[in-house]
Amino acid sequence: MRFLSGTPLSVTCRCLVVLVLMGLDPGSGFPASFPKDEICGTYPGRAAEEIALHEKFFRQRLRQGFVPLASSASAPADVGHIAVLPDDGTMVLPANLFDLDQQGVTFTVAGNGFSVQAGPSAFDGGVASQGVLLNPPPASHPDNIGDDGTRQVNLGFSFPFFGRSYTAVFINSDGNLTFREGDTAIVSRSLARFLSGPPRIAPYFADLDPSAGGQLTYFTSSDRFVVTWNGVRDYAETGTGPRETFQVELRPDGRIQFSYNGITGREAVVGVSAGSFPGTPTLLDLSGAAGQPGPAGPVAEIFSRSTRLDLPGVTKQFYQTHEDAYDFLIVFTTFDFDLDGAFAFEVNVANQVTGIGRVSNPPVFDFSGSFGSSRLQSLVNMGNLARYPADPSATFLRGVDSTLSILGQEAGHRFLTYVTWNDPEGSANSTALLGREMQHWSFFFNSDASVLEGNRIRDDENGSFTTIGAVERYNEMDQYLMGLRSPQEVGESFLVKDPSSGFSASSAPRLNVNFSGRRANVTLDQIIQANGPRVPNSVVAPKSFNFAFVLVVPRNTSASSERVAQLDGIRQAWGPFFARATSSRGTANTTLTRGLRFAPGTLGLFSGTQWQARVELLSAAASDVAVTLTNSNPSAVIIPPQVVIPSGSRFAVVTVTALAPGTASVSATAPGFETSTTVIGVLSGPAAAGVSFSIAGGDQQVGSPGNRLALPLQGVLRDANQIPFAGARIEFVVSQGDASLSPAGATTDGQGLASTMVTLGAASGPVIVTATVPGTSLNARFSSFSLGTAEVPQAGVVNGASFLSGAASPGSIISIFGVNLAATAAAAQSLPLPTQLAGTTAEIGGIAAPLFYVSSSQINAQVPVELSGTSAPLVVRNGASTSAPVTIFLRSAGPGIFTRGSTGSGPGAITHASSQLPVSAELPASPGDFVQLFATGLGRVSPAVSSGRPAFSQLLSQTVSPVTVTMNGVPALVAFSGLAPGFVGVYQVNTQVPEGITGTVAVVLTVDGVSSNVVTMEVR
Repeated sequence: MRFLSGTPLSVTCRCLVVLVLMGLDPGSGFPASFPKDEICGTYPGRAAEEIALHEKFFRQRLRQGFVPLASSASAPADVGHIAVLPDDGTMVLPANLFDLDQQGVTFTVAGNGFSVQAGPSAFDGGVASQGVLLNPPPASHPDNIGDDGTRQVNLGFSFPFFGRSYTAVFINSDGNLTFREGDTAIVSRSLARFLSGPPRIAPYFADLDPSAGGQLTYFTSSDRFVVTWNGVRDYAETGTGPRETFQVELRPDGRIQFSYNGITGREAVVGVSAGSFPGTPTLLDLSGAAGQPGPAGPVAEIFSRSTRLDLPGVTKQFYQTHEDAYDFLIVFTTFDFDLDGAFAFEVNVANQVTGIGRVSNPPVFDFSGSFGSSRLQSLVNMGNLARYPADPSATFLRGVDSTLSILGQEAGHRFLTYVTWNDPEGSANSTALLGREMQHWSFFFNSDASVLEGNRIRDDENGSFTTIGAVERYNEMDQYLMGLRSPQEVGESFLVKDPSSGFSASSAPRLNVNFSGRRANVTLDQIIQANGPRVPNSVVAPKSFNFAFVLVVPRNTSASSERVAQLDGIRQAWGPFFARATSSRGTANTTLTRGLRFAPGTLGLFSGTQWQARVELLSAAASDVAVTLTNSNPSAVIIPPQVVIPSGSRFAVVTVTALAPGTASVSATAPGFETSTTVIGVLSGPAAAGVSFSIAGGDQQVGSPGNRLALPLQGVLRDANQIPFAGARIEFVVSQGDASLSPAGATTDGQGLASTMVTLGAASGPVIVTATVPGTSLNARFSSFSLGTAEVPQAGVVNGASFLSGAASPGSIISIFGVNLAATAAAAQSLPLPTQLAGTTAEIGGIAAPLFYVSSSQINAQVPVELSGTSAPLVVRNGASTSAPVTIFLRSAGPGIFTRGSTGSGPGAITHASSQLPVSAELPASPGDFVQLFATGLGRVSPAVSSGRPAFSQLLSQTVSPVTVTMNGVPALVAFSGLAPGFVGVYQVNTQVPEGITGTVAVVLTVDGVSSNVVTMEVR
């Protein structure tokens, strides 16, 4: 294989509180019980789970011909500023009891997913008893996997799973298998964790504890791998939990079978997932699966013995009678239901903020549409209102919590607490500041009595500490993460390391606890180092939020005045509490309101310029709406004191005149409408300090000669606060290549954007477009490429070592020669190998091949290990076109020896086994010496290694078929043949030079009757 020099071989928002009136029969709810510390059931990714459950329930209702309840008693109604939503049959999810006991489910590979078939249980008790025991008693036994443990084991064969092959698997205590990494987390065994974690096979994903009893075993052979949880207990804080018996079997063809032989637990997730799934899955009824193909992606079902609130159903019902004018919905009920063992929880619906930690995976997301909104950021499920005292400030839970502090914690989860920490004594990305579920402050962090837990801790000196405050406020770091405080306004705090205490980092806050330990100071800079700066920052981030609150009575009855009054008391107390908790930096608006928006939300202008902004309504008003405008800095900008939106219209124009450098906060308000605030920044001109111009879109495109690029080239002008600046002239010019632009110049809009379209000329090659801001040094360079049709001749696919044509073997390295294969040269920089480089892919048999290197005329790739059969089509996609397919013939082996000159002939890539130095005329081998030959195409290995991944270093993968070596025709002893550790697709053969061989020796490898190219080696 030829490699270029240096190419590595291994390469303002408001709050509305909604009290939901649910129509349940008396006594039909689930009477919840709550572990001592578990007041909060929030976890990252919960939105996807809530949406998936809602959609499954919706499909179920459709199949059953359900018609929502329609009566005057069930119609939504507002009582003052409380939104009352009676249940019409769409707001409560029924229990989904586990119905697979004594049954089995088989998953068979089908396209990009699986077909699913329910059937009889195939539980194999014999295999269960013969397997390797992973939890030998007692629990303290060094080989016991323990509670929340994991163990990596070899499968004994290559197992295909969602397009990749694996030879090893992690067996996790909690009823599941994962690939690539084990899972020992103690956070909720939820659908969100099932989807976002590593690739996972989950016969019964629940909180199990093998250390408490039963047997967890695995059995492996050449054609099956079986893991059995036999009478393994559910985790229990006290006493012992119920036993679960089930089994999972994997087959080399990718089949997966779950078998159940005694399930007594309450909650579990069952299914298969490719991991790192960012969307919303389709949930199935596994017991009714009849062999039909499942969705392309994860397949799962959530089992629960209790009812739960259908949160998307609630919000969609709310938005039928209320405008989309809220950032938070706070939901109460008047009945008990399942909150996953918690007292309340928050669902992060949308997040565009960065620098606040891993809110979810991915951290930037927007599920608001699935909740019937385009604006909603957070949904808080507070549960049954009857559980809360009449006085919202009264302490009633855990000895520290009031209704307001609980609401403060759940609402705070919109931004808090997910940050890691650059620990000067340890990890640059430490989670030591975090406690329960990795989204509350640690018990041992001086959180200054944050409602997000931790404690206010007094340093008594001499290594002694005392907790003196809890759940009172948002601390300074909280306020920074919420966008309410600048970094310069945040003081340092501390973490107590190595504590000697009966409490853990996950413990709930507690007053007057004394413990010893070691103080480690914590600064905001260290948090920013680990998470990046908050964007948007405190200059432009919203400071005012729209919130909401409800009551629930059985169906066809009215809300009681007592419960409405209780909830209204919480609503009225929440605004003042939020103000105190944020040091008067934040505002919680809790009235039912209509939407009003000042657009754009942030605006930058240069002195002496004007911009036509707008105030907009969500829906046209029946009469004129007089909007009052207030301006915090009239020396920086001029705006009219009032504008009128005419009846029947949805907007009015606001002329903004920039006077002098500064920042102004402009608020728009009208009776019955929300207050909307925008930040307007003014600078002297584009050359002012802090202004930047960068690429916003359209870079690195590939197109065909004579055609227009698909996307416009787009640049954005911003200041240091990321405020977009309007009205600046941007000029575009083709500085390299054959292309035309339309237009050649543009003015930045209200989002700071300017764009142009590119039409490629007749000539192929790179195209560079430079965008400049006249009168400044600001510029941006857009790179595109005009590329003709990719072409690969039938003879253009050769062995990557010998450069000889012929059949290839799965797992081997090939070189592909042709024209227009890639826009530019690029080499893989990390392992596993990528399947795309410089916008180019090579597909063999429909599988994207791992790529070492691409250029306009050559691609070096690995033939996917997963391929089978005698031939496969190969196509190259260069970003602008797809080559005509050529046929690659496949066979079990197609050996080729690498050469030092990368020509396929001459001195081979052979090293001395003793020194690892190359064999050469200056350093020849001697008869009897062991040498190492490096080759490709030697066929299957055991254990197998997945496509694109380096060979194992600790567990050597040896060739299945025997390899022979001759030197000048004389057979040589082969001591080892297999994959070279740490390399992809490269084989190593350790062989001994026969006696009597000297000179320039011809060396040949043979596997399965197929011989390699002839290379030479110097022997003296």
